[in-house]
Amino acid sequence: MVNFIHKIIVSVEFKVGEKTIILKMGDEKKGFRHILERHYNRNDLETMDILNLPVIFKNALELNEVGVSNNELIVYKIQKNQKDLRLVTNEIKDDKFVVTSYRKS
Repeated sequence: MVNFIHKIIVSVEFKVGEKTIILKMGDEKKGFRHILERHYNRNDLETMDILNLPVIFKNALELNEVGVSNNELIVYKIQKNQKDLRLVTNEIKDDKFVVTSYRKS
């Protein structure tokens, strides 16, 4: 993640269960930029949550039809340090793209 944040690499790949997830910079609606602009704050994702995204979601559970209104998106959930964290991906394409990550209140 540190190399990605410093723009040494253009994406971060990590596994959630058996699936490969790809995090790219994105824009204000999806990707890393969206996560920072929309969800980086004390009541949502904190610095360590963002730096550890690949580690945190390694053993996350895929939710069935819960969490978002768009049926084309997949939501993963993990409980970590008394936080309910979510990872939302768009799995329509072969390249799994992280749409967002946030803390469920």
